[in-house]
Amino acid sequence: MSDDEGMQFNRRSVLAGTAALGLAGTSTAVAKLGANSRVADYDDDSTVDWGTNAWPQMGSDNGRTYYNEDGSGPRGTLTDAWTVDASRNLNEGPAVADGIVYTILGSESTGEQHLKALDAEDGSEQWSRKLTNQDPEGWYEPDEIVVADGDVYVTRRCYTEVYDASDGTKLWSQERGGIYPVVTDELLVAVGEETGGADEEPILVALSRADGSVQWTHEFKYYDKAQLASVGGTLYAAASDIGTEDNSKVVSLAPETGEIEWSTNLGVMSHVVATETGILATTEAAVHCLTPETGEHRWSKEGSELSDDDPRYIDLLAVGDGIVYISDDRDLNAFDLATGEQLWSVVIANEGNLAWTPGSLAVAGDTLYYGEMKVRDYDEIHYRDAKTGDYLGTSDVPDTSTNGDDGNSGIQADLVVVDGTIYTTVDEKVVALREASNDGDGESGDDGGGDSDGDEDSGSDC
Repeated sequence: MSDDEGMQFNRRSVLAGTAALGLAGTSTAVAKLGANSRVADYDDDSTVDWGTNAWPQMGSDNGRTYYNEDGSGPRGTLTDAWTVDASRNLNEGPAVADGIVYTILGSESTGEQHLKALDAEDGSEQWSRKLTNQDPEGWYEPDEIVVADGDVYVTRRCYTEVYDASDGTKLWSQERGGIYPVVTDELLVAVGEETGGADEEPILVALSRADGSVQWTHEFKYYDKAQLASVGGTLYAAASDIGTEDNSKVVSLAPETGEIEWSTNLGVMSHVVATETGILATTEAAVHCLTPETGEHRWSKEGSELSDDDPRYIDLLAVGDGIVYISDDRDLNAFDLATGEQLWSVVIANEGNLAWTPGSLAVAGDTLYYGEMKVRDYDEIHYRDAKTGDYLGTSDVPDTSTNGDDGNSGIQADLVVVDGTIYTTVDEKVVALREASNDGDGESGDDGGGDSDGDEDSGSDC
């Protein structure tokens, strides 16, 4: 009998049983709690265990804050403690939970992808599973991984598959899914696409975490794109109709039904970040802060306010400990989340070197980490005090290329800062960067391109 055929008496199967008895709302009794458990559903007693020393999904949490309150990272001279060949450019960092790094490796040339579980300490492969991706438009990316309650969720536009984090046993799959996944106590919710004629419109899909059954859907008719975040169990979506600002909005949705609780028009948006004290949405020219309970507009910051020069593109990078971090291509600005008051501003790009800010800024504990792209040189990681903006130091990113050190290195993904390590992608390799004094010359993990003996075929076409 294969692992997939084994009886799984874990939290997922217990929830399925309670749902059949009409007791799904009483899941608190079986929810596994850990050191980093957080309220994650509309029931105040419901929690989700994200693991310890964790960065379990894109942006660190359901809110996409890029903030790890208990995180810590390296300083000084960095070494690649281990590397794994990605065989292609990966623009998203991995997920990390309970000492395991989860990423998706594979190449479009082979048409195969594998979900890899790697030991965070040395990069050794713990297990590998072949993913279902026969749909040419259904390529998985690492930012579509969520690790919660000991399960690994992998989802894309038209497929979702779930594995036991400990050994890779497949728990269930569903021919629905999407991007920007978030997890509540009972649901996995993602932004999929509904095909209607020549147009594809975004649709929120809520799947039961117990068995993958569709609980509800919410269609954004006549919209071009949507993005999703969540905090305290409530869902917040930014839906945009390109070229029609009056029809672009941020909405709050009830997790039980997907019904809209409030809606606020802002303009065409790039993304949304959710915190317990403020919902932030980025338009092409400004960052807006809304009240979570009502959607009332609290404050805005436009690019023209941040520079005396021509208005620059403005981007929301991270939110942590009551501080909002915003870039305008050249400067990094910090604002008070509650009031919008500017706390500090520093130049992070000069002399022709552009700071690689989108997705590269992470807040771990009281330290900011962000990358800088350098032409024909080593890329750099800079450190600043998260509260004051004070400069703390800079480290070169080591060259991980197969052909030896050529004096050049390239960061390709966002920075995931967990337990003294920065996980990212450099020169088409998933890498763990640590202080050189702690890890010597580093080592290389298992090659990520190809089946291991533990690989299982994950199912049929999407």
